[in-house]
Amino acid sequence: MEFRISPAVQARIDYLAKRANHGELTPDEDAEYEALIDGADLITILRLKAKRLLAA
Repeated sequence: MEFRISPAVQARIDYLAKRANHGELTPDEDAEYEALIDGADLITILRLKAKRLLAA
């Protein structure tokens, strides 16, 4: 099973990242960006844990 961020979500993350790098995020965009990054981090952690369990 493969977990991946959809192209639409990745495009949104890229857009928000660019705005964040220029200090242009609104408070709502900042909250959205942080939530998206947290979600991507969670997916990465779960993928790594699954790999470890399957390898054991």
